Amino acid sequence: TTFVRRGFMARVRLEPFGEGKIYPHEQTMSGPKEDRLKLYRATGFNLSPVFGLYPDGDGEVFALLEPLVRTAPPLVAKDHLGVTNRLWVVTDPATITKVIGLMGPKPVYIADGHHRYETGVKYL
Repeated sequence: TTFVRRGFMARVRLEPFGEGKIYPHEQTMSGPKEDRLKLYRATGFNLSPVFGLYPDGDGEVFALLEPLVRTAPPLVAKDHLGVTNRLWVVTDPATITKVIGLMGPKPVYIADGHHRYETGVKYL
């Protein structure tokens, strides 16, 4: 069976839960957050992305990105589980500006990465 997960990477302003537009759906534990904070301090990096979901019933965001995906070759990598990942780099300033405009007012619900997100907030 082939599954396709489509998304895009973007940065967000880190904000404590309840103070902005980023929402959790689960509680976190202090132990994993302390481990991640040690890793952040040792490396100066977040080494794993946070996955978020956002409402876009009309598909406006991907309607902007789709033409770029269809015309440019992706970077391709296969991981140790055999999952093929394809990444397209978007450099068109007009498209980036439009995506930012669409995403700005939308809430983001963390699907995976609650500990990483909360640790990022603390790391600031």
